[in-house]
This record gives sequence, structure tokens and C-alpha cells, in this order.
Amino acid sequence: MGLTGCQPAEAPLPVLTGSTMGTTYRVTLADQPLTVEPDDIRQAIDERLDRLEDRLSTYRPESDISRFNQAAPGPWIDVAEPLVRLARYAKTLYTASGGAFDPTVGPLVNLWGFGPEAGSQALPTDQVLAQARDRVGMTHLQWRDAPPALRKSAPVYLDYSAIAKGYGVDVVVELLEARELGNFLVEIGGELVGRGHKPGGEPWRVAIEQPVDEARQIGQVLRLPDRALATSGDYRNFRVIDGKRYSHTIDPRTGYPVGHDLHSVSVLADSCLEADGLATMLLVMGPQEGLAYARKHGLAALFISGEQGAYNKAHTDSFAAYMEKAQ
Repeated sequence: MGLTGCQPAEAPLPVLTGSTMGTTYRVTLADQPLTVEPDDIRQAIDERLDRLEDRLSTYRPESDISRFNQAAPGPWIDVAEPLVRLARYAKTLYTASGGAFDPTVGPLVNLWGFGPEAGSQALPTDQVLAQARDRVGMTHLQWRDAPPALRKSAPVYLDYSAIAKGYGVDVVVELLEARELGNFLVEIGGELVGRGHKPGGEPWRVAIEQPVDEARQIGQVLRLPDRALATSGDYRNFRVIDGKRYSHTIDPRTGYPVGHDLHSVSVLADSCLEADGLATMLLVMGPQEGLAYARKHGLAALFISGEQGAYNKAHTDSFAAYMEKAQ
């Protein structure tokens, strides 16, 4: 997760805040809007994000995605365009990762006690896991652009939570740019986009958390000039059963929570949707496979693994250009 509270002391900038997607958003403006009041911008952000939740939230029973999840396999289900856009992007990650990223992983997430339809608190049996895995896989999902619609060949449960916050950040960025604002920092639940710079020309500075369960500690400070940053981690959401810790990050390829010691992955990209999806994909892939993939494909990524007091950081060369050295 990214932290925004690492700016040096200076005159306070206009900050717009609110709630969305089960978390909060924060927009810091370095430009003083000339044609519209900040409160009007906040209202526009709230309306845009609420509309997005009406499309993407699995916690809203009347949302587009919930209607699709409740529908029977076979017929086309009319949906809003963002659901098709996100399906197309998710398929690129699904294919690139050999199934490590999969927005149809919902039945397994619920089975392990996470998500809106979490089941028993006991460990699932191999038989129950096998039945759930029959409902997982983007090969069961199809989409069309005009009119936008989805359909499924199996009773899949679609969940965009791994990329929804990143996409939401991009939606807010688009709104601000349409109002001719060029210098701002947008954050939703730790996913960030910086545009332009702070007053005086200084770059936006943000921090990545150390993966500590019960505290918030800065692990790495970054400069964020015209880039998106997303972090995926397993250190906030987990269960302990019979003394063993189970991550909320499920590997769709196995049906089990990830078992490696990689606790967080942060990715810099051109869009927050891209950064969000890649961070989740690389976290599932793990410290060796994920880092090898990031280096091969020229991604700007930081991997933090190990245990408290003995964390190991590994990053790609392109990520290093944004890192600030410890003072």
C-alpha cells in the first residue's frame, strides 16, 4: 500500500477526501481551480466513483457485476462498458501469467473465508476445492463491445477487486484532467497517480509501507512524476487456522493461498489499472517467478519478502530510478 503522508512541511494544499470501494480516496490539488470550486470537484468525484461501484461492486446486489454473477450460464448479459474493458485487460494478464491473475477466482476466495460470500471457517477439503476450481478460469468468460455484454459457459463468479481501485484512480485522473488540472496526487486505498508536480516544481513524494501486520511503517520513499503506483500485499488480510496463517491472496492455478514469503509487490506504470493488475499478478507468482517476469518484461517493480526484522528488498533496474535513498 502506498502512503501519501511523506511531504515536507509547507503551506497546506487543497485536499479532497471521501469514501469508496470499502476504503477512502484522497485527492491533493497543487493547482487552484479557476472555473470550479473544490467542493464541486469533490461532488463530481463522489458521483463518478459511486457510479463505478454500481457497476463493479460485488457487495452491491444490484450492481452490473452482481447481476452477471447471479445469472445462469449461456445468454449474453448486458453490462456497462467498464466491465468489458476490465475483462479484456484481465485476459491479457491471465494469458501472460499462465493463470496466476484471474478475476474469476471468487469461488476460491470465498471458500477460504475471504470475500462477500465467505463460507465455513474450517479448511476446505480437496473435494470441495476441486468443485470450486471447476468454476474458475477466464476460458469460461466471453465479452462483446457493441452493445457491451458478458456471458459465461460455467457458473463463474467475476470479481474485479484486484484492479477496481486502480481503475477508480484512473477515472478520477480523467475527471481532473477534463477540468484542466495538471498538478495533483490521487489515491484510493493506497493506489496512486501523480500528475505534474507540487508548487515550486518539486515532485510528488510517496511512500511504500513495510509489510508489518500491526503498524504502519515506511519501507521505501519514491518520487512519483507522472506515474501510477500500486502495491499488492498479504500483510493486512489473512486468517489463522490451527496456528497456521493463510493469506487472502489465492493462487488460481492451485486453488490454495500463496505459500511463499513474498509479502508485497509495488509496480510503477503508465496507468493505475495496469499497475494494480501487475502488482497482484506478480504477488501471486512469487519472489522468484515474479521477479524474473518483471525483469524480462522491463517492469518497474519492488518486491519485499522475508520476516519482520529481516526483510529483503529486490527491485528491477527501472524501479530504482524513482527511489529516494535513506537519509
